[in-house]
Amino acid sequence: MKLIVDTNKVPFQKVNRAEKYPGVGKIPDKVQGIEGIYYKYFGQDAKEGPWVYMVKFPAGHHIDKHSHAADRVEYVLEGEIRFDGEVFGAGSFSYISARTQYEYDILQDTTILLIFNGPPGLIM
Repeated sequence: MKLIVDTNKVPFQKVNRAEKYPGVGKIPDKVQGIEGIYYKYFGQDAKEGPWVYMVKFPAGHHIDKHSHAADRVEYVLEGEIRFDGEVFGAGSFSYISARTQYEYDILQDTTILLIFNGPPGLIM
């Protein structure tokens, strides 16, 4: 597969419960507070990938404890998050293996690039 995407031409979409998301499906009811979250999906196909997302979170949002069915890399493009008691800003990177639970807080309006090595799923 070869894929080149001009990410500036992909519009942000508002996250809502009625929609199925590429590689994730519907957002479980257990997930609280999806208001103000926007995303872009850069993959070619939900089943074949790649699974690359850009997500915008509003300041004050809490990412509830969860895990994914695939390994994930996260890169903070702008803003600040609190992860495991430490504050990380733009340029910060994290890797979390599949089925490893995590949670964090969004301290400022934040844009994150998420890359998964398979359909991410969402495990609460």
